Amino acid sequence: MQPTKKTYKLIQAPELRERMKESRKTKIKTYKGHIRLNDYYDIEWERINTPMKLVVWVQHLTSKHWMGYGDMKDFIQTVSDHFGWEVPWGC
Repeated sequence: MQPTKKTYKLIQAPELRERMKESRKTKIKTYKGHIRLNDYYDIEWERINTPMKLVVWVQHLTSKHWMGYGDMKDFIQTVSDHFGWEVPWGC
């Protein structure tokens, strides 16, 4: 059997994140005044506008049965992108 030749394209992290979001049904939607999780759970941006407030919300959301690991990563990244924060995922 002959090995197949594959071509790989290097993509940037923001594009990869977008592709990952599109590949599964996202539970996160953003609006002007708030972020919506799971189609009904709204959090106003001013309640999550500092990194410490984000940590508190992450702690709170871990108790929600509908908030999986991938959803939590998407939530953190979405909030961080909204406010222009860098997230060091490699730690």
